[in-house]
Amino acid sequence: TTSSIPKRFVIQWECKFTGVANIDNLTFVMGLVPSVTSTRATANIIGFALSADAIQTVTDSGGVETVSSPVGITLTDRNEYRIEVSRPGGTSTVEFFINDTLVSTSTTNIPLLNAYWTAFTDNEAVAADANQVDIGAIVAKYHDSDFGTWEA
Repeated sequence: TTSSIPKRFVIQWECKFTGVANIDNLTFVMGLVPSVTSTRATANIIGFALSADAIQTVTDSGGVETVSSPVGITLTDRNEYRIEVSRPGGTSTVEFFINDTLVSTSTTNIPLLNAYWTAFTDNEAVAADANQVDIGAIVAKYHDSDFGTWEA
């Protein structure tokens, strides 16, 4: 099978949460998704999600997931999130970073690279302004070969 993933794709952004306990963990996702209406429940995602109000990394191909739960992340601090997707030797790998620290690596359940970046959030049964996901600058770049320059 041929993958549409470039040799290396990197996307990073800053994020700070307010009212984490009020965010619907079943729908929250920030990362690469297949459509503008995608949520955590959508198949074929590469991103960060929430579980029990703690950050989690997810690769999902066709509804089959690989999940990891990094520890020691204070979501109410401004953190830098980064996803690096690569295919060294044709094998896809996804690395997840928080504040420049590698927190998870996935080599399974990696979908074809999705066309949309999202930070989908919804409230649990509370007031509409009970949570906030404050996103900073988003930077994306890719590299199509083993050598050469990065494209932004």
